[in-house]
Amino acid sequence: MERLWTGARWTEGPAWFPAHNTVVWSDIPNDRMMRYDALSGHVGIFRQPARNSNGNTVDREGRLVTCEHGGRRVSRTEHDGSIVTIADRWQGKRLNSPNDVVVRSDGSIWFTDPAYGIETDYEGDKAESEIGACHVYRVDPDGSVEAVVTDMVRPNGLAFSLDEKQLYVVDTGRTHGPQHPAHMRVFDVDDGGFAIRVAQSFGNCPQYIRKREITSQRHEAPPLAEWPRPSLDDDARWQIASADTFFIATHYAGDGATERSAGTDVSHRGGKPGFVRVDGANTLTWPDFRGNAYYNTLGNLYANPRAGLLFVDFASGDFLHVAGDAEILWQDEMQSGFEGAQRLVRLHVREVRRVQRALPAAWCDGETSPTLERTGAWPTA
Repeated sequence: MERLWTGARWTEGPAWFPAHNTVVWSDIPNDRMMRYDALSGHVGIFRQPARNSNGNTVDREGRLVTCEHGGRRVSRTEHDGSIVTIADRWQGKRLNSPNDVVVRSDGSIWFTDPAYGIETDYEGDKAESEIGACHVYRVDPDGSVEAVVTDMVRPNGLAFSLDEKQLYVVDTGRTHGPQHPAHMRVFDVDDGGFAIRVAQSFGNCPQYIRKREITSQRHEAPPLAEWPRPSLDDDARWQIASADTFFIATHYAGDGATERSAGTDVSHRGGKPGFVRVDGANTLTWPDFRGNAYYNTLGNLYANPRAGLLFVDFASGDFLHVAGDAEILWQDEMQSGFEGAQRLVRLHVREVRRVQRALPAAWCDGETSPTLERTGAWPTA
C-alpha cells in the first residue's frame, strides 16, 4: 500500500476518472474536493467550497455524481462544468444529508441518506430532519425518487455486486448507541427494484386468525417512519395488549445450513385480544397453541434467537415493528395457566419502530375463528 497524499482533515468518496487518469475525493470538514493526477502525481483543489461533499461516483457517461451534506442533495457535474441537482427532496421534504452513491447500469442512481451532516456544523449545517428517518433511495432515469430501504438507523456505504443483482448497505447506527446496529445487509435487486425469493411455502394454519376485509377508505397521506426506540412506549404497549394477531420473522444460516434449510421464515400468530402479554417496556410473552405443527419459527429461534415482530393497526394502517431476542419456555397449559398453550415464547425487546399509514387502505374486522373459543387468557392475580 502506498500513501499518495496527506493533508486533509477527513476524506471520503474517491472516484476514478479513467478518461484523464485522475481521482477526485472529498475533504468533508474542510469543505473542499481534491484531485490527484496519476500521471504527474500532483494533488490540487478540485472544488472549494464544495457544500461539504461526501460520497462520489462516476456515471456511465463519465460525469461526476456527488452526495452533498451541506447542500442536502445529490448533484451531478456536467461535462461543461455546470452542476445540476439530481435529488434533494422526497415526498416534498428535504433530504437529510446524502452520504454515499452508486449508479446502476440501467441509469438509476442509488444513495444513502443518514443524518450525520445535519446533526452538527462539523460536516454540514445543523438542522432538524424533515423526513424524520434515514433511508436508502433510488432515483430512476425519469427523475422519480423512491425510498427502497426504510428500516435502517444510519445507512452509510453501499455497493452493488458485479452482476448488480445484489445491493450491499452498511448500517452504522452504532454511532448513536450500543443498542443500534453496526453491520452490513444485502438485498436482492431485479430490474423492477427489490425481489424476495420464496424457496418454500407452507399452508400456515388459520385456525387462530380473525378474518378481515379491505375497505374503500384510503389513507391519503404517505407512510411516515418514526425514529426507532429502544423500548415500548405507552402507545406501543396499548396496541400490543389489544392485538389479536401479529406476524413474526426469524432467520437461520448457521454452520451446515443448506439452501433449503437456511433463510428467513415469515409466519403469523393469533389469539384472543390480549393473548400477547406486555411484561414491561422490554418484554413480551405469548402462548404457542396446539396445531402449530410447522416448527420453522421455533426451530429458527432455537438456533438463532433474533426475531422481528409486526403488529398491524388495521384501521389506521400503522405498523409497529418490534425487534428482539426470543426464548422458548417449555411450559404447557398446566404450568403456564393459559388454556390451549403447548409452550410459551418470550421476546426481550431491543428496538421498536412505528411506521404510520404503512397500509394504503383501512381494513375492517370480520368473523373470528371458532377455534379461539378453545383458548384461554392469562391468569390474573
